[in-house]
Order: sequence, then C-alpha cells, then structure tokens
Amino acid sequence: ALVSVGNLYKLLIFKFSSGKIGNKMYLPVLLTIILGFVTKLTICNERPVIGILTQEVYWSSFKNIKPSNNSYIAASYVKAIEASGGRVVPVFTNRTTKYYIDVVRKVNGILVPGGGCAFNISFGISQSTNEIFHIAKHINNINDYFPILGICLGFELLLMASINGKFPFSKCNAKNLNLPLTLVSEMEGKSVLFSNMPKDIRNILLTKPVTANHHIKCMKKNKLYINEFG
Repeated sequence: ALVSVGNLYKLLIFKFSSGKIGNKMYLPVLLTIILGFVTKLTICNERPVIGILTQEVYWSSFKNIKPSNNSYIAASYVKAIEASGGRVVPVFTNRTTKYYIDVVRKVNGILVPGGGCAFNISFGISQSTNEIFHIAKHINNINDYFPILGICLGFELLLMASINGKFPFSKCNAKNLNLPLTLVSEMEGKSVLFSNMPKDIRNILLTKPVTANHHIKCMKKNKLYINEFG
C-alpha cells in the first residue's frame, strides 16, 4: 500500500461519481531508478509491486490461433521489472474508473508499455492510460505522488492524456538510434525523478548513447510550449 494513497480511495470514488474530476529510455536503467524511487513509498513491502497495462492484440494471425485471447503483456517488461527487484501484476483494459482507482491504491507504480494501438482515449490501452493519468494527477494535486512510466507508445499516450486526448505528434525518422538524453533545463529541477537521480547514473544517461530510440512519431519541442500540458 502507498502512504496516504489508501486514504484517497473513498474521496476519489466520490469525486469521479460526482463529475468533479475530468476525464526511449534505456529500460533496465530507468526501471531501476523508478523502483528505487517507489520503494520509499512502501510501508512493509521490500519488493515494489508494479502494474503493467495490457494491450489489445490487433494482428489477425494471433487472433486466429486463440480467438478468446484479445490482450497481452510483452514478457520483456515483466522480466525487466523482476530483474530490477520488483513484482508484476497485470492491469486490464476497458475497465471502470473504480477498477483503476483500486489498482492505483494497491500498487506502487504503473508501467504503460510500448507497442501499437488506436489513439482513442475512449477504448483500450488509450482509455486505461487516460484514466490512470488523471487519478495520478489528482494525487499529485493534493501533495502526494504516484509514479507512471511510459515507454514509447506509453509515453505518447501519457502526452495525449495530459492534453485531453489531442494528437500532438509529427512524423519523424528516428529508428535504430542510441542516444544520450538531453534534459530540458527549466523542467529538470521540477522533476522528482531526475532531481534525485544518483550522479553516476545521471552522467551515464547524459553522456553515453544508452537510450534506445525506434520512433516514427515525435513530439516537437515547440509544441511543448504551444500546448497546455497537465
């Protein structure tokens, strides 16, 4: 259980039911940072529990093999979290707001994976990400916090959730690129994650080509200032 998050459960249920709340990095390194961060939030749990969002299977060849199976989690995400010292639980798509509030109440963080999906916040992993983002945002607004890590598609969905489902991306060619990070100076000091990062890991991320990039859609820097992100 997260410190004070459990106490939010009834409040959030009331807020949602009353309509008062609106709707690449180098994975092992970043997961280790995230898991070290969320460990501070635990009361009696030495191995953080991380929820991974499932996503829909769109490929007909997979559906033909087992038609009843319509969602999955890539094993690489499970193995990465377990290798970093955490435990994994699945978080299913197309569930109610109450379901996602209950999930947030019981886990130490959420990972939104990469992959492919329809960019529609009313269905599937897009809808699930949107729900969880707004729950976490409400927690942040009352001076607590709940960590969400988005990988590739997951980061895109978090960006969309922050601007009410708008599609802010442009086409780009950033395939098979290993690059160091470039931090936005005015935002770095506001980040709980990066402001508390160990100096040796920060130095690796900023000077070594350790982040994997395989993108066909990008968010241009000027749009970060044009759009009002939540």
